[in-house]
Amino acid sequence: MIDGTPTTIFYPASPSAPTAPRPRWLGDPQLKALGRAQLGDKLGCECCGVCLMTCLGGCATGWLRLPAEEGLPALTPPDSHPDGWPVALFTHSLTGWAYHNSAHLLEICSHGAVVIALTHTDGTACTATDLETGKEIARYIDWETEKVPEIAAKHEGTYETSPAFKAEVHGWRHGQVDHRYQQMASVLAGANDALDRAGVTTSSDSDTNTPSRPASTFARVEREVAVLGMSFGGASATAFSKRDPLGRVAHLFLLDPWIDGKDEESMLPMTYEEFSKPFNPTLKTVVCWRNKGSALWGSCGPNCETLADKVKEMTGDSGSAVLHDLPEPHSHFAQTDVPSVFENGPLACVYSALFGGGETPAGQMSSREVLALSVEQTVECLEANGWFPPKQPVGVAAGAPPPVTKQPLATPAAMEQAKDEGMAGAGAAGEEEVRAPSSV
Repeated sequence: MIDGTPTTIFYPASPSAPTAPRPRWLGDPQLKALGRAQLGDKLGCECCGVCLMTCLGGCATGWLRLPAEEGLPALTPPDSHPDGWPVALFTHSLTGWAYHNSAHLLEICSHGAVVIALTHTDGTACTATDLETGKEIARYIDWETEKVPEIAAKHEGTYETSPAFKAEVHGWRHGQVDHRYQQMASVLAGANDALDRAGVTTSSDSDTNTPSRPASTFARVEREVAVLGMSFGGASATAFSKRDPLGRVAHLFLLDPWIDGKDEESMLPMTYEEFSKPFNPTLKTVVCWRNKGSALWGSCGPNCETLADKVKEMTGDSGSAVLHDLPEPHSHFAQTDVPSVFENGPLACVYSALFGGGETPAGQMSSREVLALSVEQTVECLEANGWFPPKQPVGVAAGAPPPVTKQPLATPAAMEQAKDEGMAGAGAAGEEEVRAPSSV
């Protein structure tokens, strides 16, 4: 926890450190919450959704665990980076959780970076749980079944017909963006202290190659931060990059972002005023994925083009703005772990019956290939900008499973091998064997 925000920090670990436990990709609190948030409507019964996910959800993932062991001694940042490892920050979607883009986060970490994954407590996560006590801090607020009746009790009409109704909806969503901004700022500010308190950056034991310099320089939180946002996270990532008074964000990755509307009357979840503002001049790149099979394609796609144009205009030849368009039928969550894990899990047939999918037609990319491609595109962009330190053997904070030679860490193929071994796999950065990231 950092300032009341459930937070996981992935960091490079010493390749020689002993093995340690690995967190589950989808824990029991998330299983129960996703059953309520995602399956209740489909099954016509919230209790049925909770029961199904609680009983079968873990099996459906193959009991997948992340390739990141917990609490290992950290690897000292190289001399080329005296202010610490570069930092990436992830902000999740509606009904999301900190790990639903773990393929991106752990691959970035394995190349030599600290990656911060937070769970928002604004009612957008499937559940926000204290990682130490297991106590639920915040639960998902469903728009149709909870928020609409709450607002309708105060205002006549509907979102479409009542200005007061619409104003309250917009105020609610804008308030969630504000809440996310504060959480993102606080976890960045507190990351080094959190690692220090966890005891992973304070030892100077030469055998484990842990840092001997101050923990405050372990993670480079003051500049050149990369921010990844999926869906609602795309809006909060964009807002953070524009609001941050320190101008820390240099690279912005938006995964099918939910930035809907074309004026102050219609834009959600961020305000049109903020959308229209220029980015901080420290921003160098924006990369946006748009999926033609997503419900957001028509309403949000043009806004992605607008953001890209703003970056191109601001940076000229010194920056870059890239739009990656994915053809149908790939949908909103195509760049997350979710389709890849469930479509290739032991209960893939049940997942396909509920959400579609199944066998990939000839000539079409599978969910694994789509995920792996977006991970590769993310890493290539950061490499092209010289964001990573020079290559060296690193471990993504913890444990040393058998290396998967020349295979990116935590990509769907690596995770599939991990299922067979009861863990989440390992990988390599370039030609060098790496260890899975560690986490606290």
